[in-house]
Amino acid sequence: METENINSRQRIKALYSTLSDKEKIVADYISENPTIIIHSTISQVAENLNMAEATVFRLCKRLGFKGYQAMKIALASEIVTGIEDIHETIQEDDDEKQIAEKNISFEYKNAGRNTFHY
Repeated sequence: METENINSRQRIKALYSTLSDKEKIVADYISENPTIIIHSTISQVAENLNMAEATVFRLCKRLGFKGYQAMKIALASEIVTGIEDIHETIQEDDDEKQIAEKNISFEYKNAGRNTFHY
């Protein structure tokens, strides 16, 4: 699978059905907690999930990353990009209604990016 042009959560979604039960637990944790992941070590994630570090590392490799650190960097980049998207559209002189409409539009546009259907 070509993984360079798809984000981390899309990679998880694409491979989810082929993952082992333990890898699915790690994948779910990553999908549901990307902010926690980018601030955690592989040891902390493994400990939180009562898994071996090797299981977390193996999932990162299956997702096409060189390792856990590479996955963290990709997740962080995706989170920052999402934040920048909304800030780019909101202008200083927008009133509350315009901000709300833009926020709803942003959420609607990105709903598929943050929702997983396995």
